[in-house]
Amino acid sequence: SVGFNVIGWDLQWLFNKAGRPVQTPEHMADLVDSLFLHQQTRTKNHLVILMHDHMFRAPQDSTKLAQFIFLLKSRPEFKFNKLTTYPGLKNGGY
Repeated sequence: SVGFNVIGWDLQWLFNKAGRPVQTPEHMADLVDSLFLHQQTRTKNHLVILMHDHMFRAPQDSTKLAQFIFLLKSRPEFKFNKLTTYPGLKNGGY
């Protein structure tokens, strides 16, 4: 009512007690495929992935993030956009 946009997420990259990613990049990419295949996203043809920046502080973990992004970008059916372009946002996405 005060003009904020509330956006949920479709998929979360989980982390352990040490704050490190649990799933592999390949597993995360498979989950993305499955959500689209079974049309289980909150908004058709759109997917929001929740990842916390603290998960990728260690070099080996930031490499996992880069691998995940590479896997998704290598598939022509996927496109990355800013969250401000998500359908149905009020006030230009802010």
